[in-house]
Amino acid sequence: MRRQWTRSLLVVLAGSLLAGCAPTVSVVNHTKVGVTAIISGKGVREAFSPTPGESSTGDVKPGAFSVYVSPSQDWINHADDTKNFLYNQLLDPSKLTPAQVKDIHKKLEDLHNAMQQVEGNRLGEGCAGMAEEDGSYTATVVLDGEGRLKVTCK
Repeated sequence: MRRQWTRSLLVVLAGSLLAGCAPTVSVVNHTKVGVTAIISGKGVREAFSPTPGESSTGDVKPGAFSVYVSPSQDWINHADDTKNFLYNQLLDPSKLTPAQVKDIHKKLEDLHNAMQQVEGNRLGEGCAGMAEEDGSYTATVVLDGEGRLKVTCK
């Protein structure tokens, strides 16, 4: 009798867990810049900051949802601080080896290119979709051939 009661309880608990799963939206950042992503839907609004090459996931309710992505102000501030630090290192090149100077120039060039991409994307980009119960959706963030943010929801 006790075994049957335990088995029944496990079936009820498992069914409750499966029935209670909300749809999820993952924002995948395939760019070289940090972004801020806002996921909105029925009664839901969450903000995430997936770093380059990373993703963040949030729950939504069944129905329409949207994802809006723009360059992260934290990333912009960090890039500015890094640029200033690297420029300051070049103020006294006698303390640096030729390899260090070359490395700093390369880092500054990469940072400059990434910051130029950010400048053209201040307004951001978005996509939308329809979430079904227990569904899993992805908003993929990339830069197009002209360096503009593009977001696709699937």
